[in-house]
Amino acid sequence: AADERAFQAAMGAAGVQVGLTKCFFRQAAFNALERARTAKLVAGATQIQAAYRRHREQAWYEVVKFAVRFLQRVGRGRLGRRRAHRVRTHRAALRIQTAFRCQKAYKAYQRRVLEERTATALQGFLRSSRDRKRFLVKRAAAVHIQATLRRKAAAARMRVLKRQSKDVNHLKYQLEEFRAIVNKKATAFDQEHSRAQEELEALKKRNAELVAKLQGTPTAKAQKEAAQSAEKTRAAEELEKKARELKAREAALEGETTRMQEELQALQVRNRELQREARPPPPPSNAAGRTPPPTPQELARRARAEEELKALREKSTALERELKEAQRLREEHTLEREVLRTKAAEVDLLRRQNQELQKALEEAQSRPEKRLSFSLGGKKNSFSVQFSDADKAEEAERAVQAAEAKLRQLKSENAALREVEAEKALLEGQMRALQAQWPELEAELVEARAAKQRLREQQEQVAAMERLLAEAAAAREAELAALERE
Repeated sequence: AADERAFQAAMGAAGVQVGLTKCFFRQAAFNALERARTAKLVAGATQIQAAYRRHREQAWYEVVKFAVRFLQRVGRGRLGRRRAHRVRTHRAALRIQTAFRCQKAYKAYQRRVLEERTATALQGFLRSSRDRKRFLVKRAAAVHIQATLRRKAAAARMRVLKRQSKDVNHLKYQLEEFRAIVNKKATAFDQEHSRAQEELEALKKRNAELVAKLQGTPTAKAQKEAAQSAEKTRAAEELEKKARELKAREAALEGETTRMQEELQALQVRNRELQREARPPPPPSNAAGRTPPPTPQELARRARAEEELKALREKSTALERELKEAQRLREEHTLEREVLRTKAAEVDLLRRQNQELQKALEEAQSRPEKRLSFSLGGKKNSFSVQFSDADKAEEAERAVQAAEAKLRQLKSENAALREVEAEKALLEGQMRALQAQWPELEAELVEARAAKQRLREQQEQVAAMERLLAEAAAAREAELAALERE
């Protein structure tokens, strides 16, 4: 509506009025309109023609473009296929040439390696055979020297052991003889003791009768002296009992010492056997020059030997404890000997008193109707002895003589006990000598363990060499298989 109003205003300004019916213009206006109409028509026709031509050219361009692209695509495809074929052919040729060159170089390398390995194996075999001959000669010489030295050492040790065995057997024989003598003396001592006990009882009764027959009633001093005499008699009996107990303990101690000595000898023999078993034998050489690995039986035997050595050490420790106990018993025996000496002194005192009594009885016999006063143990005792008691005095004299014989027998028993102590000291010295040999045995055990460790290392080296030989054999078989395939 605005455009229409603008158009009408323009027409009115130009002096033209537009209506619904045909109008007539002036010549100038008509010409202007015709020019405008013609220009409009020309512009429309030109635009239509341009659009047609553009459409036609565009269609032709599309056809030409499709054809050109198709031709280019076909050409590029053919060129690409040719180029791909050429590249594929070149690559295949390179691969064939590479494989051929590789196979040729590999064959040459295998041939060279085979020649080198063959030469190395031959040279190694020659060198090893030469060195092995030298080694076998030197080893045979070393083994001969070692065997000679060991034989001499074993012979020396055997001589020492034989001497020790002879000494031990001699000591055992002497010990058996001494034991028989001691048993015989013990039996005789028991019999003599029984007889002396009976005589002492009879002497007590006779003394009691003699005292009762003395004139007058026994005084208090006489009763006291009689009590002292009875006390001394009981002390003598206790002394005899102590002597028997001491002799029994001495025999038990002697048996224990003998048993410990036998156990020590058995332990020493067993230890030597175990050391011989644990000591590795000289390694036998096989055809390849390698030492064979130990069998499971040998390993088990060595383990058993080590266990037995451990048990022997424990038993040796227990034996040392028993030796200490024996030393303690010996000290107790020394104390008992001191007590025995004290009792022997008391017996000597009793003997002197009996001698004084005997002198008094002799004086009574020589002076039948007189009264005598005599000293007994440093104390004055008055007794009236009559001539009618001469027979009883003789019996008392015999009893005193029996007591003296008994004292002499006790002295001989003491001498025998001292001899037993000397034998015990000798046995203890031998036991200490055996104990001094323990460090040597332990050193030999350490040496056996070191030899076992060296043997284990040699076995590991042999296993490593076997693995290397197996790998070399496998590589050689692979090379031979490759050569056969070629």
